Amino acid sequence: MWQVYSLGTWDDVSFELAIEKRGCEVHAFEIDPAPVQRIKHIFDSRPLWHLHNVGVGGRDDPANNVRSFPELIKELGHTQIDLIKMDIEGSEFDVVASLSGGKVIFVLKKNCLEKK
Repeated sequence: MWQVYSLGTWDDVSFELAIEKRGCEVHAFEIDPAPVQRIKHIFDSRPLWHLHNVGVGGRDDPANNVRSFPELIKELGHTQIDLIKMDIEGSEFDVVASLSGGKVIFVLKKNCLEKK
């Protein structure tokens, strides 16, 4: 089963719905509580989908509800991520850079970044 991370969901779950047929376990991360409330029912109805109301960045910033990507991977106990989708308003490269420190080891098969 694929492990999929969707960083920056807002209230658009089209990506998650598009990959649903593959039987993926999806972890979606959204910092803003308003869109999280709007899409919560969609995630609640799918046992393999998990919605996390937290921002993802290159480092922990508890004052702004942002967690470092390596720490999230470690907390969730994943050693392989098959697909990462990132749309996190300019923090994409901070997240990628945070992975080069070698503190978290995992296999990444595919990555999709937002193109501006």
